[in-house]
Amino acid sequence: MIKQEVEDWFSEIENGLDYRNTFGIESSWNRLERLFYNRAESSALGGPNIIQSTGDALMSALNVPAPAIKISARKSDAIATARIVESVDNLMLEQLNFKGEIEEMSLCTYLYGTGILKFGYDSEFGYDSRFDVGTIMQPGSGLKLGMTLNQHDKQGNLIEFSNIKPGMPWVKNVLPHDFVVPWGTRNIEEAPWCVHRIVRHIDDVRADPRYKTKGLEPIMSMKDFVKSYESSKKSYRLGVGQETLMHVTTQDAPYVELWEIRDRRTGEMLVVATGYDKFLYRDLDVFQRDGLPFVSLNFVPRSRTFWVTPDAYYLECHQNELTDISLQRAKNRRISVLKLLYGDDAFEETELEKLLSPEVGAAIKVNLNGSDDIRSKVVTFQAQANPAIAMEEENVRRNAREEVGFGRNQLGEYESSGRRSATEASVVSQAANLRMDRRQGRLATVYKNGMRKVNSIIFQFWTAPRAAEILDQGNAQRWVTYNGPSLLGDYAYKVEFTIDNQETIAARKQQALGMYQLLRQDPYVDPFLLSQYVADAYNDPSFTRMFLSKIEAITQLNAQQQQVQMDQQAQLQMQQEQQAVQAAKQQGGGNGKGSGKSK
Repeated sequence: MIKQEVEDWFSEIENGLDYRNTFGIESSWNRLERLFYNRAESSALGGPNIIQSTGDALMSALNVPAPAIKISARKSDAIATARIVESVDNLMLEQLNFKGEIEEMSLCTYLYGTGILKFGYDSEFGYDSRFDVGTIMQPGSGLKLGMTLNQHDKQGNLIEFSNIKPGMPWVKNVLPHDFVVPWGTRNIEEAPWCVHRIVRHIDDVRADPRYKTKGLEPIMSMKDFVKSYESSKKSYRLGVGQETLMHVTTQDAPYVELWEIRDRRTGEMLVVATGYDKFLYRDLDVFQRDGLPFVSLNFVPRSRTFWVTPDAYYLECHQNELTDISLQRAKNRRISVLKLLYGDDAFEETELEKLLSPEVGAAIKVNLNGSDDIRSKVVTFQAQANPAIAMEEENVRRNAREEVGFGRNQLGEYESSGRRSATEASVVSQAANLRMDRRQGRLATVYKNGMRKVNSIIFQFWTAPRAAEILDQGNAQRWVTYNGPSLLGDYAYKVEFTIDNQETIAARKQQALGMYQLLRQDPYVDPFLLSQYVADAYNDPSFTRMFLSKIEAITQLNAQQQQVQMDQQAQLQMQQEQQAVQAAKQQGGGNGKGSGKSK
């Protein structure tokens, strides 16, 4: 295998950019984004924005509030750890902001055709075991703590500005403008390599200990970086058919364009920079144990290519039609304003001013000059509203809904064309749900594949002991200790999408009281923990004071039990004394009778 050099990779990248532009229709991305956000230069300002409203409805239907991961073991040796993995994964969904990144990914998929998620660990620009804290603290010991300090320079200044935490996996949405795959790639699992474009300040790059930056110079400004998302041709990039930006100073352009390459053929991660003829970084890629550390999403089915036509692109023609109809409606409404034809001597100037005034109820004097018919002096005419405009608008909206697979009800509207039987409504709902379920199934696949990527990172790098709370086979909560290698196993992943609305404070209090009334008579429920549960739900000191502390409750309970025992003993002693008196009386009476008989 021929080892590719920097110029070879730039040639591959240029070909990949051409592949993206050809099949992903990249030239339309900026235009669709302007339409979605109603930017001033777009054509969506003249009427309803169906690209934005349809996209919002689509993402609202797909991105449910409460996703959850279910884990089951595929082999017997993973049964004991499946519950731990499930607990850790659902915790990661929240801590890694999985849902938020997938929401951004789904928006990119709607606007640009393909969404990309990237997975990593410890640092935004790649974990390197040479800089592990354990290795630095004890050189040569082989100690690995799974954590680096590469987020800072030698002076302690921050050089990475995302919310990524040291020693933690992370997930991040990547704009498709920054992602490249080779020609002919159909899906990310089959790609021999992929490239992620990263733009960083030159000072941060030079301060990063992973990079070799001798002779590296910046080539772009922040303005260039922002504008790079508006065109597929960049003036600062080297390559076929593109110009090189000349006479650029560091002050004018303090940013570097990096290309992070993941090569599956060699298992390497390589970093090159535009305008630089050396590798900044070249080493084995520790994140390729489960394939490339990327997951892709598309709503339009793929046939031959990785890049597909965006959903928003199909709606653009309908948006343009609707904008034109809205403009025509506005003109028609203006034409329909009342107009007059009158003779030059029909009104005095003061009376004409009254006629043209916006005041309501004005009395206008008309000069008839002997004529008995006012219509001979003044004639009104008014254009009629065109009902075909409303029909055309509804036809355009219906075609737009059909493109995405929505009906009126799915968009939050009532059906206005008459009554529908329950059977008809059910058939329409099932047809709409089939198209929506396919998209949501794709989203569920992203969750499953993404969590596999996260778990492969956890299994590899979490070597230090950690704790997790799980439910055992008796559904009792308990804490267990684990590390990443101990969880390694073959698991099946299932995603559950539930609509779990956030509860209010009042609802939480009501639920706590209901649980208290239901469980307080159960002998298997700890009454102190139950009262603490209610107190935590109220979070009110005046309410909490009504509950005794555990020591006070035990003391009071012991006193009550002692009092009950004393009362029982006193009652028993009284009964014994009464029995003794009664027995003595019976014995004395019996002796008297006996002595009488003997006499």
